Amino acid sequence: MLNQVPATINRLASRIVHNHPNSIAMQAFRKVVLRTPAETLGGLGVLSSEDEDAIEYVFLGTGSALPTAEDAMSPSALNDNADVTHSDSADLRFMFAPDLDEDAPAWEPEKSDVIVLWLDEAGALKVPLEIVGLESVNNIPPFSVRYICNRRDDLLWAVNDLDDPPEEVSGDLAD
Repeated sequence: MLNQVPATINRLASRIVHNHPNSIAMQAFRKVVLRTPAETLGGLGVLSSEDEDAIEYVFLGTGSALPTAEDAMSPSALNDNADVTHSDSADLRFMFAPDLDEDAPAWEPEKSDVIVLWLDEAGALKVPLEIVGLESVNNIPPFSVRYICNRRDDLLWAVNDLDDPPEEVSGDLAD
């Protein structure tokens, strides 16, 4: 009976993420390494997939994202006007729930996946995030997972269908 508790928590969490008024529509993409076979030593000197130069992002599916607090009981710092909370951390925490569509294959978010949040209904403003870590708030498997994300500002131009940045913006900032 005790092993049914975390599974029930996960089912309820998925329903909450899909139906919560603060949920955000999202798309998920997975990084795939495109390495040429045979002629090269392929991957020699590459410590992780982040060091690869030939990659592409494969569409996984759609779903809902719900922002969560790092710790619901910890205080947050306020700005001087006391109208916005902010944190010293660049990490954002989310719960993700993939859409359960019969036509689409099932998927689960993984570390290094790129999540694109649709901040308006028309899709005019999208924010890309990369999953950099996972955490759980319960200690019984199957765990209820919260995903730690960082913004991927280098992908803003691609996901928002903007023109390439001007040369003075995209050039070396040290100049």
